[in-house]
Amino acid sequence: MQEEFKILAAAESGNLALFELLITPTTNFNFVDTNGLSTLMHAAANGHVSITSSLIQAGVQLDLQDKYGRSALMLAASRNHAEIAQLLIEAGAKLELTNSLGETALIRAASYGNTTVTKYLLTAGSKLDSQNEFGWSALMRAAYGGHSGVVSILIHAKAKLDLQDADNWSALMWAASNGYANTVAILISAGAQLDLQNKHGATALMIAAYYGHLSTASLLIEAGANITLQEHAGATALAWASANGHLYLAERLRIAKKELDKNYNIANSSK
Repeated sequence: MQEEFKILAAAESGNLALFELLITPTTNFNFVDTNGLSTLMHAAANGHVSITSSLIQAGVQLDLQDKYGRSALMLAASRNHAEIAQLLIEAGAKLELTNSLGETALIRAASYGNTTVTKYLLTAGSKLDSQNEFGWSALMRAAYGGHSGVVSILIHAKAKLDLQDADNWSALMWAASNGYANTVAILISAGAQLDLQNKHGATALMIAAYYGHLSTASLLIEAGANITLQEHAGATALAWASANGHLYLAERLRIAKKELDKNYNIANSSK
């Protein structure tokens, strides 16, 4: 067992010479440490291509999972080790294994904005709209992090724009909540529904207004988001912006409301 721990350490550090020195015809490459991490997981997580390749050639089990449910592919996907992810995919690693949160390798790659790994996983056939135990899809995770490159890749692959999580939040709402204007613009351009409401009745515009994200709110207003909608307690986007002291945003909403009322009056007077 002491020799196996030495092999784990060599794989983790990327010391190929020591790794090759330690292995024997009877070496158990599927030995795991106290966290459930195998030799392959250590190599994959730390980006050691040569050791990963050697382990694959030795016939190591590709889909062992640690105590958090993570596989070697998930670890490589999370840490943007694209070459290792490709090796594992080509060797037949399972794409749809999930960790303890119900997340696939694709969701993990999207969470960290890892564009190349995301492309590899999609090309290999990863399920585009899988959702974790909270209902988050890869697109939602990418939008939440403002990872516009991954958002664009997922949209191009035909990800469902308007999936909602367990609390009825959409990708657009998550991007708006963090003020990621570029991501919001991409989602709007792709046709995301502007006025979806979460379980509290809040829309993307209300959420942007609550947090004071002026640029994001302006994009939503210009795209035609409904500024008069109310959440379940009766508040509008303007009410939330005003209550939280976001004065410039509140004024932007007042101007939009006046313009809306003006157009409504003109339309009615012409009847």
